[in-house]
Amino acid sequence: MRDAIVSRGKSLQTQRREHRWLKCKTSDSGPSLGEQWIEEGVERGRQQGIQEEQAAFRAYLLRVLERKFGPLSIEWRQRVESLPSDQLHALGEQLAVAISLAELAE
Repeated sequence: MRDAIVSRGKSLQTQRREHRWLKCKTSDSGPSLGEQWIEEGVERGRQQGIQEEQAAFRAYLLRVLERKFGPLSIEWRQRVESLPSDQLHALGEQLAVAISLAELAE
């Protein structure tokens, strides 16, 4: 019976106390402290996901560029690494029809 009451090493009483604490409102009209923490965590996770996606896309473009045009110069690698997201996607679209690196540089 005791095992049913204790969850992850915490008593039911402790869990209820923590739940009540997280439900405490910072103001009557605003979200609770717990809700704010969840929102902040979701936002941090979303930003991290975006950064990881951009890094993966950069690595993909570098591989495709090398496969299509051969080894890239340090200048080209740095160029791709420093492009903002919108220009990175534009490069990806241009890459589909480009026949040389010089054409991509225009």
